[in-house]
Amino acid sequence: MSKTCSIDGCDQPVAARGMCSKHYQRWRRDENTEVGSIGRPKKYPDGLGDKHNGAPRITVRLDPHILEWVKEQGGAGFLRHVAGELYELRDEERFQEWWNRLMPPEDS
Repeated sequence: MSKTCSIDGCDQPVAARGMCSKHYQRWRRDENTEVGSIGRPKKYPDGLGDKHNGAPRITVRLDPHILEWVKEQGGAGFLRHVAGELYELRDEERFQEWWNRLMPPEDS
């Protein structure tokens, strides 16, 4: 197996797919038509932030010590999990008053 770029006239070392970095990046940019997962939007439960492609509408600014704790729990993944759990509880009677205080006012 050759350890130099497979493009005629190029003697640079192979980086990926048998090509040097320059030719591989050019191939990725111009000729690669494969559909991958890079840049694919995340899927959230239906109804959770309908106006923002399914992403939650809540933006939270946390105190630094709380932010550190959230990071220790898993960061954004942990917050998505908590948001999902809260969303599932929204119709329970005991939770309804708290849920109504938590939710932003509806746009008119």
